[in-house]
Order: sequence, then structure tokens, then C-alpha cells
Amino acid sequence: MKKVLTSFFLIAVFGMTSVSAQDAEKKNTLKANPMGLIIGLGKINYERKLGDASSAQLGVSYFSYSSDGTSFSGLGLLPEYRFYVTKEALDGFYLAPFMKYNNFTLKNDEEDFKGSLNAYRFGAKAGFQWLMGKRKSFVMDLAFGGKYSDFNLKVKEGSEDDFDNENLFQGFSPELHFAIGYAF
Repeated sequence: MKKVLTSFFLIAVFGMTSVSAQDAEKKNTLKANPMGLIIGLGKINYERKLGDASSAQLGVSYFSYSSDGTSFSGLGLLPEYRFYVTKEALDGFYLAPFMKYNNFTLKNDEEDFKGSLNAYRFGAKAGFQWLMGKRKSFVMDLAFGGKYSDFNLKVKEGSEDDFDNENLFQGFSPELHFAIGYAF
């Protein structure tokens, strides 16, 4: 009985909170890049408003890809700080420095190769984020910038010569960002 009452209380509280929160100022966004799924990338970003013109975002990603007998899979983290130049934080034009870290597991059964790859990227981007809809709950985020990438390969089985790392990005490259989501 105690569990039933507790459950009822929690449902009532969260129900009232969600009704009053619909008209409240948006302080958070949760976004994903649906186009990333085409290349095996699943990524979710959480952004939190810090002040009138600033926010912090943390992205978490999973990547899985196979090419020429070598498979890559792993997790990534993307911390980012955003300074909104127009309007308020979460809605408008922004500038953002960022860092990306990925840890991949590499495997090539044909070459008897196994290893891990740590990739580091540092960059900056300029973008625009829109809060849309009647309640400003739908989010669209679009940005362009540049980044510097480097990596560290650790061989577990085989030798480094067994792995063709010519296709890995090292140095400067463009950064594109697109995400859609929900503001709350």
C-alpha cells in the first residue's frame, strides 16, 4: 500500500510540474543527429543554460563502422561551451569552443590485428539554434567550424604495420553539426 501511495504521489507531482513547466523558461535541451545513423554514429547532446548568454553542452556518442576488413567501434565524449551572441542562451547565434574524445576498438580478422585508438579533437564553431513551435519546445541546431585532430594507436595483437591508418584524419578539418531535439 505504501508503494502505491508513493507512486500516486510521484505521478501527481510530476504531472503538475509538467503542466506548469510548459510555460516556464526553457533551460535544457536534449538533441540528436538523425543523419549520423547513416554512417553508424549515434549521438545525444544535453545542453544546459548557465546564464543569459551562455550554456554548456555535453555530447555522448557511439560509432560503429567497417571498411576493408577493419572494424571500428567505440564511445565518444564532447564537452562544449556556448556563448550566445544574439537573443538569449539556447536560442540564436552562438560561438563555441569544443573538445572531442573518442576511444575505439579496432579489429581486422584477415590480418590478425587488434588494437585501440584514442582520438582527440579540439576546435571552434559558429552556429544557430532555433527554439520553435507554439511553446518553443522543438530545437534545431546547425553549425560549421574547424577542428584539429590527432590520435594514438595502441596495438594489442599483430603490429602497427598491419593497420592502414592513412584514412584516419590527422590535422585540420572542417566541422559540421546538425541536431534536432526538445527544449524543456
